[in-house]
Amino acid sequence: MNLYIFSLNSAYKSMSGGDKYASELYKRFKKIDKCIITSTALRKQQYNEAGYDFEVLEITQQPPNVHQVIYYLLNAFRALFTTWSYIKKERKLNPDLKITYFSGCEYFPDIIPGYILKLFGLIDVWVISSHLIMPSAFQRYEDIYENKRHSFSILMAFNWLNQRFATFLYKISSSPKFYFGVNKEVENYLESRNIKPFPVRCGAEEVGVKAFLIEKKEYDAVFLGRFHAQKGIQFLIPIVQRVLSDIPDFKLLVIGGGDEKKEKEFKDQIEKAGLSKHIFPVGQKTGDEKMKLLAKSKIFLFPSTYESFGIVVLEAANLGLPTVAFKLPFYEDIFGDAILTADLGDVEAFGKTTVKLLQDVELQRTLAQKSKNLLKKYTWDKTFESVASVIQ
Repeated sequence: MNLYIFSLNSAYKSMSGGDKYASELYKRFKKIDKCIITSTALRKQQYNEAGYDFEVLEITQQPPNVHQVIYYLLNAFRALFTTWSYIKKERKLNPDLKITYFSGCEYFPDIIPGYILKLFGLIDVWVISSHLIMPSAFQRYEDIYENKRHSFSILMAFNWLNQRFATFLYKISSSPKFYFGVNKEVENYLESRNIKPFPVRCGAEEVGVKAFLIEKKEYDAVFLGRFHAQKGIQFLIPIVQRVLSDIPDFKLLVIGGGDEKKEKEFKDQIEKAGLSKHIFPVGQKTGDEKMKLLAKSKIFLFPSTYESFGIVVLEAANLGLPTVAFKLPFYEDIFGDAILTADLGDVEAFGKTTVKLLQDVELQRTLAQKSKNLLKKYTWDKTFESVASVIQ
């Protein structure tokens, strides 16, 4: 019998694409073997709200007013002790149990338990998933490709150290072990660290699309993402201002959020800019509610400055929404000519491209069809098959 443990111990506030990736793998492995997720009580609550029937081994609640660095270090050892105890109990019940441990990302709470459990022979297979190349302590996610130098950041230094430490522990650990990369940039990075990467790609949300199709659109465009500079939230207001010069009644729906402070700041900025009749934030949504909201818009705006894959582009494509995005190096490999792009950080070009797409219905149809063709190439079933074929 097999047991698959999905470590999502680095869960911090809103759910990420990495969480989605692990969740979809969990659902498929659960159909054939025993599975469990180790994570925080917060993440368990979010899974329940999203309608996921997951078995979650809680490691901790998120402590209030604790820096993220301290939080991750505490979670690393809490996760180790909790998972260690769980495995010991399972081994007593089934001594021949084969255990595969998935480190959901390269942060300490997911990496340290995986390495130590492998070192002491409590797990049989160790799998790490790499989603992003961590910037240095003097870089920021929002302008990493521009090679701008910023002041030293403890958090960025910690993130960088996490990834370096992950590759180090992987190299000194015993086999069988596998390091998956979700895009070409990550694969090249792992090769530069003398690690053989196993390519895997993400997929699209599997929904009954027809149930969400809406003839009359309430919004011209929609944004979906965390309130983080990496997701380009800081560009939304200037983009809308540029679009309004050509389309005076333009309306943007904003799905997503962060902590209460960031959400309030964004709403205050909308009010200050006099755009309350043009930008409509509705908070973080999941499942059917998210898809219903996406379907109310004509096009999808994706001004991210740094991404691992861009799962939301496929989710939008599932509903026939063409995308406008900032051009990132690996997009051509994944999306090809199925999306429209503007040079990174060029708000004027992004706004013009948005106007062009909104005013050209035939172009919308063409891009929507090309985007839907991507759904045949990138599915969660294919992601699962790629992973399963390597580790089983």
